[in-house]
Amino acid sequence: MKISEDILRSLLRIELPNTEHLKNIKGIENILVRQAKKESSLQVYAERYEKHLDDSSCGLFQLLKGTMKWLGFSPNSVFDYFLPEINIKYALKYLDKLYSEFPEVHNKNERLAMALASYNMGKGNVNKAMKEARKLEEIYYERINTIQGKWATYKTMILLAEKHGIISEANANINKRYISYILRG
Repeated sequence: MKISEDILRSLLRIELPNTEHLKNIKGIENILVRQAKKESSLQVYAERYEKHLDDSSCGLFQLLKGTMKWLGFSPNSVFDYFLPEINIKYALKYLDKLYSEFPEVHNKNERLAMALASYNMGKGNVNKAMKEARKLEEIYYERINTIQGKWATYKTMILLAEKHGIISEANANINKRYISYILRG
């Protein structure tokens, strides 16, 4: 069953005001629509088993069941993971949390790119690549007061994630296409 873009937008408009950061990003509704299209082609019952995580990503935003539980979701049945209003609520909650975890990236567009990259390839992988990038610039991590440089860009992060074997070349290319489509359409 495919959801219409109009219904998706109306559900996003209901849930976005509950976010701390995402609601303040210009054009976020369009970005989130493209993310849902990229993740599930707007198929409500989309599901993919992630063997390396022994978990399944499900629904419009292909959110891991384990991540939804970690964020506080307690399903009554397996079908609850796929309910569009539930999947959207927890996807936005997760993306908002990821955005908040990059205060050292001052540029809001780059910060959103890092959050989306984390959503797709794992926050740990993004953190490892950013650490390598800061090393190159001899910048020491100080959270929000960290000096900005090339290390604070998606382009540098993904390049170093691949170069240092944090993710494979194939996964780096997948992530580049993911970010490009979502942020640029």
